[in-house]
Order: sequence, then C-alpha cells, then structure tokens
Amino acid sequence: YGASEMNKSLSYCPECLSKSYRRKLKIIDTREYFKLGYPSTKRRKKCLTCGYRVNTVEIQLEKELVK
Repeated sequence: YGASEMNKSLSYCPECLSKSYRRKLKIIDTREYFKLGYPSTKRRKKCLTCGYRVNTVEIQLEKELVK
C-alpha cells in the first residue's frame, strides 16, 4: 500500500464498496493493545450487511510543539 492508502481510516466495508455499496463497519469490540511496545487500541469491526470482519490497531501519534 502507498502512503495515502495507509492514512485512510477503515470505516467502510471493502467488500460492499467493491459492489458499489457504501456500508459502514460497526465496532463490536475495543481494547487496549500493548504488543507494539507502546499503548494503542485494537478494534474488531463488522459489516452488518455482508458479515465481513476486520481487526484494526490504532496508534496515537503525538505532535511535538515547535517554538
């Protein structure tokens, strides 16, 4: 994947999008995830239309203030 593809949030079902439907994924589970060495969030998402499931890991990025 390119950089622009990696920055997109996975909020729509890729299976339904390929069939020209725009269905949102529902978050079914959220928990803290520490296996990367720093705090992050792991979410399980599911499409209520086709049943497609996906796991995502969200990393919080801190911005440094430049003075």
